[in-house]
Amino acid sequence: VLEGKSDVKSTKPFEAVIEILKSCKKAAVDRLFRFGVHCGVCMREPGEPVDLPCHHMFCLTCIKASLDTGQTSCPTCRQELPNDFQLRVSEDLRSTFKKNGDFRRRCNGFFIDLLSTVCFKDNKPPSKEVITHLLSYLKIETEHEEVQTKDLSPFDESPDKNPVVRSVILKLLLKFSFNEVQEYLQQHLSTVEESRFVDEGDKSELYGLYINCLEDAMWEKMSLGSNKAEDLQSYNKEIEFLHFCLSELTSISETVSIQHLQYVAQLRLILTMAAQLISDKLSGKVVPDVANDFLKMVIKLCEDSGNDWYRVYLIRKISEWQGVELVQSLVKQTEFCWLFPEEIKKQNEDGGLMDQFLVYGEEYKTVRDAVAKALMDGEVEQIEEVLEQCRASPRTRAVFILLALFREVTTLYGSPNTGLHPSAEKCEAFGELIQGSSYLFDKEMRNFASALINNKLGALSIQSGQTPADNIVIELVIHLAVILLTTNNVLLLPLKQLGLQPDNMQGAFIPTMPDDMVAVAQAAIQQDYGHLTWYVCRNNHPCFVDECGLPMERGKCLECGEEVGGEHHAALQGFTPVQLQQDHTRPGHILGDPERRNDPDALDTKNMSLTPFTLVRLVAHLAMLLGASENCD
Repeated sequence: VLEGKSDVKSTKPFEAVIEILKSCKKAAVDRLFRFGVHCGVCMREPGEPVDLPCHHMFCLTCIKASLDTGQTSCPTCRQELPNDFQLRVSEDLRSTFKKNGDFRRRCNGFFIDLLSTVCFKDNKPPSKEVITHLLSYLKIETEHEEVQTKDLSPFDESPDKNPVVRSVILKLLLKFSFNEVQEYLQQHLSTVEESRFVDEGDKSELYGLYINCLEDAMWEKMSLGSNKAEDLQSYNKEIEFLHFCLSELTSISETVSIQHLQYVAQLRLILTMAAQLISDKLSGKVVPDVANDFLKMVIKLCEDSGNDWYRVYLIRKISEWQGVELVQSLVKQTEFCWLFPEEIKKQNEDGGLMDQFLVYGEEYKTVRDAVAKALMDGEVEQIEEVLEQCRASPRTRAVFILLALFREVTTLYGSPNTGLHPSAEKCEAFGELIQGSSYLFDKEMRNFASALINNKLGALSIQSGQTPADNIVIELVIHLAVILLTTNNVLLLPLKQLGLQPDNMQGAFIPTMPDDMVAVAQAAIQQDYGHLTWYVCRNNHPCFVDECGLPMERGKCLECGEEVGGEHHAALQGFTPVQLQQDHTRPGHILGDPERRNDPDALDTKNMSLTPFTLVRLVAHLAMLLGASENCD
């Protein structure tokens, strides 16, 4: 085929190779299938192939629908089907389709290798005709006259469900100078954009793909760190571009074009470089002077452009490398305070908190980010879609959405700027999501979610001017409320009653430490020393005398230093004998029946170590605060 002319960068050799590939593919189909590879009804490759006695092939659903109408013959040749014919998927045909698919993938792989190693070699793009030919392989007109894209392949089947250009041809073209291939890229971008079958979501995906490929191509041509001369050249080039952006800020077209997408890609590259330099500084590494000049220009861009998304991009990148906690600490450092939008700095002054709920992991973070995005663009349906993709249990997904609503919606009410509070329209959209959500599966959850988005939480409502301590307590109570609403564990029933139905707990005992510690101490000492006689000093502090119970020597009270004891079985004046004190703990502050408090086998908070006791007391008081927030009586 290539004997006369082997340069496949030119049109004729390229087309000759394509014809060979197509003939090979056709020969394989003719050998494997008697009547082609398509269903005789829908004209697509059948996923569940059924082979009729006449050997015409159909999708199981297509032939079943045909026979259900009363037809008893093959839709293609009209040959009558036997009375005992049973519809079943042919495993032999499935195996044959697998062989054909494997062969087609090999052909496609050879085609991609041919492009990579021959058509696009030697830093010189192929001819204009070849590039146009390649771009034509990215789309296909279906039987319904819809323009769809497909894998970069010379074959005419397998349209892709998402009409977005493939990245292979982009990356191959971007190996060369942008100016050399700009015309072709713009041509293809315009073709896909003008298609009436491409919606806004597909366009956004298309723009993102172009930007990613353009940025990748820029990184491949950059060699930071290889030597100082090249570093200097790279930084100076990007400084020059930043000067251009600042001077031409109002004249850069907002219309989406390849040139505009290249500007976006270059800005992303610059911001990534800046984030890496800041990360290096935070790690104690020394950066060159030219890099500091570059950073100054990035700071100027962030401060003069009026676009806080530059700062957001930097913060996200640095957070990936250094962690959220470290980035949050930078807001108070003079050197890095420029990195944060004014609203973030204001929130920090007002006692803004880091999201402690991130301990739930990446899936919670994904749900939270979806809520934040829905708050910006109003598309609340994406929250339910993200929840569907979670692998967590339905109960945990309910926890995610409730906590995310608190973090991203309720906390906005803490801003003194009411313009930042959720609008009535957005609250209504979230309300509709809540009522229709399959993950907020009972009325109590839905009511609590509605209270969160409207900040109707009684004493727990978020208000401007609250202290950081107030915010921490509210966050803890909200977290407990979410757990109690989504959990049916029998151990949590007392807390659930206390927090959500406090009226039921008016006569109940609350699990916490006894408040009469003297009685507990006396009982413990009595057990170790045997018979004791108890006294009090002038200031009513308890002491004891063992053996006969009458003092034989003087001493000092450990509490106040007063003289205690006596001589020759006579007590000093003011050193007075008393009866052993009984447990005067009041109802409502013990775990278990009061009558069992002196039983050493009773399992109550006296037997707990410090950590579990502290946690029990914490959740008990949080539950009381939750109950009192709506029902102060």
